[in-house]
Amino acid sequence: MNKFTWTTTSPITDNVVVLKESTFHKHLIDDHGEKERVYLEKVVNIVRDTISSPWYIYYDRNYEENKRLLYMDIISLEEMDHMQALVVCIETDRDPQEVVTWTIKRSLKQERGKIIYDSKKHK
Repeated sequence: MNKFTWTTTSPITDNVVVLKESTFHKHLIDDHGEKERVYLEKVVNIVRDTISSPWYIYYDRNYEENKRLLYMDIISLEEMDHMQALVVCIETDRDPQEVVTWTIKRSLKQERGKIIYDSKKHK
């Protein structure tokens, strides 16, 4: 049976979204260098909050193939000297839906996809 690091709920569907322990440790932590691991571990609970209360949710540019949604928020960690975007990738064709990965981005130039949730419009 899968163990979860945490569970939360999507604001657009009320579907449960989980971060599996195996995904967190094997894919997110073990597959990265020390510097990246430190950031990944620091934001793990911010990721959960980003899913339950995102700034934007938008379709992955390959959504028709991979059924992934991207949840985005702006974050600032003590170690950062500026704000950055946290983008969380969710696989939606599973029940419960699952976190696949997340990235911290300095630029949003490459972020493309139809916006399906804008927090400013859902207050």
